Amino acid sequence: MTDVHKQVDALAGNVPAKFGLSADQKFDLVPGNMKNAMGAIGSKKDVYRVDLRKTIVKEGLNPRIKDERYWEGIRTLKESIKLHGWYPDKPLAGYIANIGGQDVCVIVEGGRRRDAGLMLMAEMDKEMADLYKVPVAPKGAGTSELELTYGLAQGNNNEQFRPYELAVLVKRLETVYMQEDAQILKGLVGLVSASYLPKLKMVAGAPEEIAELVISEEMSVTEAFNLMVKHGDKAVQVLQKAKAAAAAAGSKKVLGKHMPGRKLENLLKKESRSLFDAAAMVKADPGFAQLSEETRAVLGDLMRELEAKEKEFEANEAKVGDDDALEGEFTRADNETPLLAQQTA
Repeated sequence: MTDVHKQVDALAGNVPAKFGLSADQKFDLVPGNMKNAMGAIGSKKDVYRVDLRKTIVKEGLNPRIKDERYWEGIRTLKESIKLHGWYPDKPLAGYIANIGGQDVCVIVEGGRRRDAGLMLMAEMDKEMADLYKVPVAPKGAGTSELELTYGLAQGNNNEQFRPYELAVLVKRLETVYMQEDAQILKGLVGLVSASYLPKLKMVAGAPEEIAELVISEEMSVTEAFNLMVKHGDKAVQVLQKAKAAAAAAGSKKVLGKHMPGRKLENLLKKESRSLFDAAAMVKADPGFAQLSEETRAVLGDLMRELEAKEKEFEANEAKVGDDDALEGEFTRADNETPLLAQQTA
């Protein structure tokens, strides 16, 4: 972990807790008896039809942020279920756990449909609700919490995780389950790229002011990451200026171009060739020897560094050659949107 990462983590506190989440929480689920649990709440088949009201969820296991945006989606999903019925080929996934001496079905995939189903059942009369059963496929008895966590990411993509929700899940894999980057990338293949992973991990520990903008998607994970890496413990102060600049420009999102000093940086990049040539002219001028030793040393060091970089770039360009054809293969590698959209929610 770099000093910048430590600095950001120290600032963060436990921001996810505000939303009922934790990147550091382990749930200690104890396997229970499948026949006892499922037989008590539904019919006995490979895919059980059960009373949703008798299933449970472990709070915080699913990193969905249940704000108004979430419930708006649930109301829409409830109307879809009401109109079309519950698709039998889209069962919820349940983990049979022994909690307090009782075998219970914990819904681990399909939390949105569970909430929508419960909302629909609340509109029914008691007799209808008692008859209403939905399909649940139980996870194997040997399923570990680690497998459940990966399953959450891969099995909840009809309504894709928001970037911050995915960040909490990734951080949990790292801190609770001690997963290395290579393991996380393999387990979340198609969802997280190698370049996106460190950004998600840092944003999971972002200060509240930054986290809230990422949650509302007014700021991308990449912009939040760049902000924290560049400005460290001054990131929130810089963000306030960027928000003001975005508002003044009529933008609903805080973008890189709104960051203080970005216009000057862009100008310097644009004029870098001219500045390099100007510095070379000064050094070649006969009057250069009349400058103070300190000034000549500064300009000399700058020119040596720039010349070394120029040679390095030229060497790299010559080496790349036909490999340029590969560019574009991974144009979505740093995209905020996961690459696969599986047909479960």
